[in-house]
Amino acid sequence: MMGIKSSVAVELLEDLLLKKRELRLHVLSGSMMPLVKKGDEVIFKHAEPNDIKIGDIIVFKKEDRLIVHRVIRKYYDGDSILFLQKGDNSTNAEVISGESIIGKVFAIRKGGKNIRLDKRIWGTINKFLTFSSFLVYYFDKPFIGTLLRFFHRKAIVFINRWIENTINR
Repeated sequence: MMGIKSSVAVELLEDLLLKKRELRLHVLSGSMMPLVKKGDEVIFKHAEPNDIKIGDIIVFKKEDRLIVHRVIRKYYDGDSILFLQKGDNSTNAEVISGESIIGKVFAIRKGGKNIRLDKRIWGTINKFLTFSSFLVYYFDKPFIGTLLRFFHRKAIVFINRWIENTINR
């Protein structure tokens, strides 16, 4: 069996995405828990940087990898658009350029079910996780930061249990 370099695979995926309306990507880490877990599939389509909003879950390229994270801030720098992105299960964030964005996630496949992020309770959960991620990142002061991280972790555990119960019904 012949293998290909990761960077070539990312380029092939980008080309395929431009020709197709949507793609699926198998998630390999827990950085976006509880909404997106290791083993879930994200369903995404091509999106231009201008179309990305705060709270959107994006697929972007970093070196020779594809990463799925949430946008918590959008910056304009002349003609360029920059995004502050982070995993919901992390307190660290990083700025990326709009050019590195491959697409925008609109659904997640969990346990054989497609979950649309713009529908009812899933949209509310997505908005809550955006707000919580934003607070944890921006309020990293000794007392308030510790308190926010504590409630963020508790919320992740609660949402995780609720998702498991909902999917397994």
